Amino acid sequence: MADFCKQMRNETRKLHTLSDSLVNAKFAI
Repeated sequence: MADFCKQMRNETRKLHTLSDSLVNAKFAI
């Protein structure tokens, strides 16, 4: 269960990084 939570946290962090990159790209254009 702990591994699952850790994995979910990693996925969430990846999504946040991705959305941040998209926002930065939008402002850069």
